[in-house]
Amino acid sequence: MICPFNEHFVTLYIPPVNQCDNVYVAHASVTPDQPKYDYNTTITYTCDRAYNHTSGDLVRTCDDTPRWTGILPICTRM
Repeated sequence: MICPFNEHFVTLYIPPVNQCDNVYVAHASVTPDQPKYDYNTTITYTCDRAYNHTSGDLVRTCDDTPRWTGILPICTRM
């Protein structure tokens, strides 16, 4: 890029987009379901029919590290 005032080249730094991987939870589905998630994306897990949420967080957000907030949920058979 050329600066219009003094015609020197300027290097622009574009930081990489932080992305979290999709984390599989047995006996649950995730919304939205995709392979990677951008920073600040929130996902919601839903336990399958005949399974109850017994621990962890059903709603998690991709943070800037990039890691998921909260604790991986567990769905156990009723």
